[in-house]
Parts: sequence; C-alpha cells; structure tokens
Amino acid sequence: MRITRLEAFRIRIPFKRRYIHAEASREEGENIIVRIRSEEGMEGVGETIPREYLTGETSKSVMDSLFTTFTPRIVGASFADFEHVRSILSDMAVRAHERSLMAAFCAIDLAMIDLAGKYFHKRASDMVGPRKRRRVYYTGPISGEGRWSTAKTALKLKAARFSQVKVKVGIGNDEARLAVVRRVMGKRTDIRVDANCAWRPNEAVDNIERLKRYGVSSVEQPVTGKDFQGMRFVKERCGVPIMADESVCSLSDARLLAEMGACDIFNVRLAKCGGITGALKFIELARENSLKCQLGCLVGETSILAAAGRHFAFAVRDLIHIEGSYNRFLLKTDIARPRLGFGLNGSAAPLDGYGLGVTLDVDAVEKYTIERRSAGS
Repeated sequence: MRITRLEAFRIRIPFKRRYIHAEASREEGENIIVRIRSEEGMEGVGETIPREYLTGETSKSVMDSLFTTFTPRIVGASFADFEHVRSILSDMAVRAHERSLMAAFCAIDLAMIDLAGKYFHKRASDMVGPRKRRRVYYTGPISGEGRWSTAKTALKLKAARFSQVKVKVGIGNDEARLAVVRRVMGKRTDIRVDANCAWRPNEAVDNIERLKRYGVSSVEQPVTGKDFQGMRFVKERCGVPIMADESVCSLSDARLLAEMGACDIFNVRLAKCGGITGALKFIELARENSLKCQLGCLVGETSILAAAGRHFAFAVRDLIHIEGSYNRFLLKTDIARPRLGFGLNGSAAPLDGYGLGVTLDVDAVEKYTIERRSAGS
C-alpha cells in the first residue's frame, strides 16, 4: 500500500439546536476532514475536532501540522501489511503526544486505519483487537439547558429507554435540574454529571455534596483542567468517583494524575487523545494504574468520528461508559454515509465492511468546506 495524496477540508456544519456547557455554547461545529489516497485509487477518511482548551490546537494549527509534520511522513510512503501500519501509527502517536499534536494526529490515524483496513481487508477495530461485545450502549446527553428544557430532554431519553444519562452542570440551578432528571428517569437510571471546569475546589466539594442526594454515579472535571491538586482535593473529600477530562489531555497528564491519585476515571476522547492508536495508550496506562475509562466524544462529531468510536468501543471490553453517535440527532446534515445513530437504550450494532465502514459524501463536504489544502498527486 503506497500513499500518493492527502487532502484536508476545514468544514462548518450547523446544529439542529444549541448545545450548552460551562465552557461553551455551540450552534455549529468546525471539523477537519482528511482524505488519503493510494496509488491504486483507494481512499481512507479521517476526522478531528480541534479544541484549544484541550490540546492547545486550533483549526489553523491542525491544518498546518497536517502538511508540515504528517504529510512528509506518509505521502509517498509504502506499507507492507496491516501490522506495518499499526507499528508506524504507534510510533507517530508517541511523537504526536510529545509535540501536543493529538488532534491533528487523530485525523491522520483514522484515515490511515480506514485505508489500510480497506486495502488489507481488516476492520478498524482490528487495530485494537477482536470484538469484545455484541452491542454497545450509548449514554443519553443532557446539555446545560434551563430547567424546562432539561425536563423535555429527559422525557425524550426516558421514552427512548436510556438506562444512563450525563447531565451538564455548573450552569444555573443544578439541584433543580438534577431533581427533574431523577424524577423523570426514575431510580434505576445511572446519572452522572459533568461540570466542565466550572468550580473552585472548595466550591466543588460543597456542590457535589448537594448533588449526591440525586444518586450521582460520578462527577466529571469539577475544577479547571490544570488544577491537579484541586482534582485530588475534591476526590479525597466528595465520596463520589471523579472523572478527568480537561485534565487528561496528554500521556504525561495521565501519568501525573495516576501518580497523584487525583481521579478515578479517564475520559478518553479520540480527537483529544490521538485517534484510535493514541486513545489505546491512555487505556493501557489506566489499566496499569487500576483506573477506569469511559469513551467520550466531542460535540459536533460526524459519522466518521462516530464510526471510529464505535469500532473502538467494540474492541475495548472495560469501558464503563460509551458516548457518541449523536450526530444524527445534533447535526443538520452529515458528510459521511451511513449516517450513524443508535436505537432504544442507546443500543448500536457493529459496523459492516472494512476500514471504518463509512463513505465520504463528497457533495456535502464541498457544501460545508471553508478551507481546502492538498499534497501529492
């Protein structure tokens, strides 16, 4: 397999509704799509969503990194088999983490896995290992809406029989909103909350104490991302499992959190952690330190990242929660087919076909592209 061309598209896709949390309010997504091509004309696609508050990367810096750092490494390069691709990507993931280029590498990683899967007749999940599940069950999301909008969303999730939901907190009257969610969803539903860095350590302990009465199963990122001492302070005092998200944006972050005993769970997101290959390194580190992991997602993912997340979830048995595949419900349109989603209780089956199992909708990409670059022939 010899790669001859790389293209990158910066796109903006409008949402059906605004999505709110303590750090941002979004009405559209800005994503970067990568398409690579082999000399036989086969194509692989990848996606990333840069978040400067996570990895320090912006859309501009990712577009630049794709062509200054990664294109010279892969365009013109030949790969003997699937294992060769796995080895090269593993080495590139380490270097991407060292240089804080995880979002950019995610797009390359997924495109390479997609192309290699098609070329060598492998599923994307084979990059991780054999499938460990028959179905996956996604979490129902509730954004930082007002009380009545929260109730409306909870009623929809209840009707769809979701057994677990995540509620954004740190905005408005969290107690009133959690009371509504618990009342609507019932006693058996797993409810966890995500503060998105909203609180100071002492404030977090007090707020969590008030929210515990609603049976919260974990609290995600109660304090600012780099306040590792604050994370440990909260973990030692609140009596509820603490999940790191904005605090765990590199392997060095993960190692330090583990050494400090500053959290119980890592939120592993492909676009934050360096695609499938990079995310697997976080999973391995968590296992070594007896920490748990959930597979998270970023608001605005298309079916490309959703497909990659699903392959990852089917191959990693010990994920305690799985988020994603919300694109069909949030995006006004998608740029890949099939348009992924989930059924009752957030259930979803494995994807068919080799690679990621999705195909780029070229017309949709052209419609939403605001910047395009290419290299190779």
